Amino acid sequence: MKILNVIMCIDPYTGGGSVERICQLSKYIGLHGHTCTLLTTKKGFNKSRAEKLGSISIVALPYISDRFIFPLKLITWLFKNVKNYDVVHLSMNWSAITAITFIYLKLANKPFYFSAMGWLRIEGRSVLLKHIYRVLITLPLIRSAKKCIAVSKREVSDYIANGVSSEKIVYIPNGIEGSEFEKDDGGALFRKKYNIDKRPIIFFIGRIDLIKGPDILLRAFGKICNDFSNYQLIIAGNELGYLSTIKSECKALKLENKVTFLGPIIGEDKVSAYHSAKLVVIPSRFDSMTVVALEAAASSSPILITKECDFSELALASAGIEVNANETEVEEGIRLALSSKIDLEKLGNNAKKFVLKNYDWNIIAHKFINQFSK
Repeated sequence: MKILNVIMCIDPYTGGGSVERICQLSKYIGLHGHTCTLLTTKKGFNKSRAEKLGSISIVALPYISDRFIFPLKLITWLFKNVKNYDVVHLSMNWSAITAITFIYLKLANKPFYFSAMGWLRIEGRSVLLKHIYRVLITLPLIRSAKKCIAVSKREVSDYIANGVSSEKIVYIPNGIEGSEFEKDDGGALFRKKYNIDKRPIIFFIGRIDLIKGPDILLRAFGKICNDFSNYQLIIAGNELGYLSTIKSECKALKLENKVTFLGPIIGEDKVSAYHSAKLVVIPSRFDSMTVVALEAAASSSPILITKECDFSELALASAGIEVNANETEVEEGIRLALSSKIDLEKLGNNAKKFVLKNYDWNIIAHKFINQFSK
């Protein structure tokens, strides 16, 4: 098969887990013997990142507006090339490249697949614009797709609630390339590079915005830090306008000497960071099977995750601790994790075994390929 994946960028700083999912999918489609092209923009384009995706072709279009990432020359490229592909797979809502490609495919009467990856709900900035986009693009797109691919069980319900019939929805979870997270240096690289002292670490990594819940974790940590005075909290991630708010709260709680804020961490730095953590906390108010949970698990890191992340399978497999997304339950979860009642090493090992057995990218890519071949 010749498969075209469409995503706004391949920059992990900008796109987070959604971009990582499509990049890895493209890579493994190629590894499984199919021809894959990744149609994207030059936003955050990195040659070494592209080379790590293997034998696939990458078409990176020029763009305008760092906020909206509006691709140039897209219509011309689609007119010349899209007819040559057996499968077209669009990714992410609220994306100009997705919207324009959808309109073109609709006019050309060419079938396509769509992966929302947790982006169906209206959250964050530009609420009015998103309401307009939802009516003009999102609803026609998901109802026109040959299949809508859901990354979590809750996303299946979200599609249905937005008018997609259940027989047009396919559940394919996120995947992980476990070999990337095997190198265990005990966090030495991470601590040295970012000047992190030897105190044990509670670790958050992800977009620093309200929906990801770093404020919940900060307040919960503030309540336990006297009883676990030797611990420190590391909050790392892409800044989307919320950092000043949470830093102000950190100062108000008088936690400055116990909390470190870092920017985005990728590559071997991220692997080392996971291995440095005593506990990885994912306190999201809303998420769709976060890739952070898979990465932490592949690193054998003990995980505390909220039910709102829609990844209860982890806790059901005795591979993580699950709580509701509020500071009281996150506090209780941290206390439990750091108590003598929990064997954190065993919890981390369970997580690694469970994730590598069920979510390896070879397994997940095969699910996509089977679906695309129907």
